[in-house]
Amino acid sequence: MKQQVSQFFTWLRNGTCFCFTWLLLLLLICNHLLQKDTLSTAGLWKLFLLSLGGTFLFCLFFTRLFLKKWLFCARLTGFMICISIYECLGLYWLGLFRSTGTLGQWTVFAGIVLCLYFTCIIIYQFYSRKTGALYTRALQEHQ
Repeated sequence: MKQQVSQFFTWLRNGTCFCFTWLLLLLLICNHLLQKDTLSTAGLWKLFLLSLGGTFLFCLFFTRLFLKKWLFCARLTGFMICISIYECLGLYWLGLFRSTGTLGQWTVFAGIVLCLYFTCIIIYQFYSRKTGALYTRALQEHQ
């Protein structure tokens, strides 16, 4: 249990730093392209809290601290649903989304999320087959 708590907080710290840094770099690039010279303190706090919340969701689903018996596909599905909702709410909160959007815009958003989801599933399937083959070969050699 102590190791899982430690892993949770380590992932939370590292993930938040990574996510906040990349979002800040994207914000700096956008501001440079739009020729804006200032960043608001409130905007930076919102960006940090958005990063922290998203990382918390990731840690919640992918460490074994809370969801002990969930398999990878269930964790990934739960995470993708929660992070999509959280991301939409966060982007409205940051002011990047201003209106309700059109059906086409939401279809593109859902398409991107589904494409990323299925890409993760395909990568996991290849990884599982490779790991299973290595395990089977090692078991046969042992016998």
